[in-house]
Amino acid sequence: MGKMFEINSRQFQMMMDGIVDLVMVIEVVDGSDFVYRFMNKKAQEIIGVREDVFGKTFADIFPDQKATYIQGNFLKVLQHKEPVTFERYESNGWIGQTTLTPIFDDDGHVEYIFSVTQDLKENNKMKEAITQKTNELELVWNYTSDAIFIMKEDGSIYKVNPAFEEMLGWTEEEISKEPIPPIFWGHNQAKHEAFLRRLFSGENFNNIERKRVCKNGKIIDVLASYRPIILEEKNYAVAMYKEVTNIQVVQQKLRESEEQFKSLFVHNPDLIVATDQNGNITNVNSAVQTVLGYTEEDITDDFINVLMGYKEDQIKERIRYVNKTLQGETQAYELSVYNKKGNRVDLKIKSIPIKKNGEIKGVYEVGQDITLQKQAEEKLKKLALCDTLTDLPNRRAINEEIDAALIEASQNNHSLALLYIDLDHFKEINDSKGHLIGDELLVQFSLKVKDIVSEKNIIARLGGDEFLILMPKVDHSTGPKALAKSIIQSLQEPMTIAGHEIQTTLSIGIAMYPDHGVQKRELLMQADEALYMAKNDGKNTFKIIESNA
Repeated sequence: MGKMFEINSRQFQMMMDGIVDLVMVIEVVDGSDFVYRFMNKKAQEIIGVREDVFGKTFADIFPDQKATYIQGNFLKVLQHKEPVTFERYESNGWIGQTTLTPIFDDDGHVEYIFSVTQDLKENNKMKEAITQKTNELELVWNYTSDAIFIMKEDGSIYKVNPAFEEMLGWTEEEISKEPIPPIFWGHNQAKHEAFLRRLFSGENFNNIERKRVCKNGKIIDVLASYRPIILEEKNYAVAMYKEVTNIQVVQQKLRESEEQFKSLFVHNPDLIVATDQNGNITNVNSAVQTVLGYTEEDITDDFINVLMGYKEDQIKERIRYVNKTLQGETQAYELSVYNKKGNRVDLKIKSIPIKKNGEIKGVYEVGQDITLQKQAEEKLKKLALCDTLTDLPNRRAINEEIDAALIEASQNNHSLALLYIDLDHFKEINDSKGHLIGDELLVQFSLKVKDIVSEKNIIARLGGDEFLILMPKVDHSTGPKALAKSIIQSLQEPMTIAGHEIQTTLSIGIAMYPDHGVQKRELLMQADEALYMAKNDGKNTFKIIESNA
């Protein structure tokens, strides 16, 4: 052995240095003493010695107590001539399990002892890891909600986990007796055999949607995964079923909901525009064409300008409403825009936040076309504020205009004037010629006055033969007086109505703000008093009260 060891020492050294265990060869000398002849690098590292240890005894290297302990175990090998195992500890905390194996000479004496020490800490860690992994696998096998089973190469099932029975209803004993598992819905043997050939040829199948039959006949949806494995040199496959019946139902409902939303979005008669947080258009429905006349090709980045409205105040209002919507508040407002032909379209907008996973990602603007409604409202408003006979503003309308003019005059410190007009002898004409002639006289008079009064001034019929002119901005009384003279002059020539020549005159009373009052009521009373003065002064003239004192 000694000769062989020396001849192969180089090769032996290289081989032993590749082992993670502590490997040593100890020679027996003088019958009961021991010296080191070989120690691999791992042993030198753990024990803390170098190659100069060769030829030294235990006492030369270790403290007395430790040397005695080690030597005692070696003596047991000599005594019993069979392997001895013991634990050894190093000062650095390392723990190992040493096995001493005797090597005999030709005469049957122990010539060498081969010592191999395994790292117990590493072994224990490995065992713990294996135990933990085993426990984890057992936990998965026993407590997962997914059905797991192992198939033989012929397609039969021989082992199932508890979830398999819970999901499909068959116990392991029941299902293992079936050559063709009865869980397959619409089973086709040819296809099944083709699947098995692919599977046991090494192909994996992951999350394929399948229907399976439970023991009670119920059909369920599963995501099936199959993977080939080798156990004890035999081919098997491990399979896992995740039931997704409820998920499929939810997905179906989601698809139906999406289809309903799509139908509601696409076919909604109201215009719907979706924008992101930056105001960029992300989607529009077909009502864009029916309401505004724009096609899909017209929907570019500039199209958002169409929706901004054509009035400056509307543009600012829309931006304010959209910003509030992006903060999570649903808004409602009205907006006037131009369609593709350039006609005005009035929209009633509802602005709704677009939420995804609880976060606001944009805005839906749903616009109802209320153009016809607005036109009808304007007509009603006009009727409410318009004299139906002369098409002039009525008493209510002129009162609103006076209120606004007084505020503006007060804020800007300028004057305004009211001209109170009454046709002279109108009652006699109406009584003698009839109401139709009287009405036509009022209409023709209105037309004459409208031609004389500038656009910035307003003439209204108060009722009967009474009219009122508002001059919302004048510098002094010269303007109102000149206008009064022009109106009186326009009636100097008779009017022909239904073949009758009608000659009439009129009287005018003038009141000025702020000279004759700062309240509407005061001014109207002053203008009426001036009109009374003109009537008493022979009619066919105008009067203005010179002082309010």
